[in-house]
Amino acid sequence: MARDPDKDYVVTAPYVTMAVMTSEGKRVVGFGPGATVPGDVTEEQFDHHLANGLIAAVGEAPMTIGPTAQQLAQQARDQVAGARIQFADAQARLDNALAAKDAADAAVLAEQAKADARSGDQEAAQHRVAQRAGDEAPDAKARPLRGAAKAAADKAAADKAGG
Repeated sequence: MARDPDKDYVVTAPYVTMAVMTSEGKRVVGFGPGATVPGDVTEEQFDHHLANGLIAAVGEAPMTIGPTAQQLAQQARDQVAGARIQFADAQARLDNALAAKDAADAAVLAEQAKADARSGDQEAAQHRVAQRAGDEAPDAKARPLRGAAKAAADKAAADKAGG
């Protein structure tokens, strides 16, 4: 970016320092918004300030650095949508894992009831059947079975009916 000699430049930032020649020699001087950029500012300083939106040609908007407010808002909306999708996926995985655990617990109780029945301990067998039915587990929550958990529960039910 080169300085256009046909244009005047002003400070657009709240405060900018520039090395300029003064009556006391070269000094770093601070400039506020709307101040005219001196002509003896080095090209390096000028280019830096112009590229970073700290100064602009009179009547022109300063260069914007980084995303606009609209772009930031869209990024935030996209992040929220992505997080909601990830949350729904995680909730489905949790539901499946809990359902699989319930099915596995039911299968264990069924096996234990069969073993108790074979050993002649009818009271323990009835207790396990009641546990499996949920009669003795007040904190057990019915969860919808999905996927592999549903298949495991169906297999346990078929084994129970067949055994």
